[in-house]
Amino acid sequence: MKKIVLTGGPCSGKTTTIEEISMRGFPVLGEVAKGIVAARRDFALTSEESGIRQDMIFRRQSANEAEMEKKNYNEVFLDRGLIDGLGYSLLYSGEDSIKKYLPAVREKKYDFIFCMELLPFDSGGFRGREENDEEARRIQYAIIGLYKRLGYNSIFVPKMSIEARADLILKKVFEGRD
Repeated sequence: MKKIVLTGGPCSGKTTTIEEISMRGFPVLGEVAKGIVAARRDFALTSEESGIRQDMIFRRQSANEAEMEKKNYNEVFLDRGLIDGLGYSLLYSGEDSIKKYLPAVREKKYDFIFCMELLPFDSGGFRGREENDEEARRIQYAIIGLYKRLGYNSIFVPKMSIEARADLILKKVFEGRD
């Protein structure tokens, strides 16, 4: 099974593009971090709380990916991968915050990483630490930098209509198929 990750900073159109791909009949795995962060919103964001959230996100993402692997899909599209959460953690908590996860991450393999160009920042009524365009860029660079460090080459997806973004991603994934 091919695992295709849509990644990027906040407000880059990942979820909207994943929804478009899903409407075209492809299996998708939604982002897990939003739900966890929302459920723990009332807890002060201390170093300990950050670690708790990271553990929860990592375990749930790992479990969801393992569940998808049991299915007979040819491919699955992911709204963020395991590495995304670690990118946030690396940016805000430093190298030590991700060390325990790296062996497990190195065992996982993704087939395609699509990095969505940032769109204008919009808090949309829900955001974690993101506050503005600059913060979104910092997050984007941290995530993409970690993918690169782990040996992945991202395919850049520029600003364009949602349909055009989905078309571009699907074309790249299925190139060479008869």
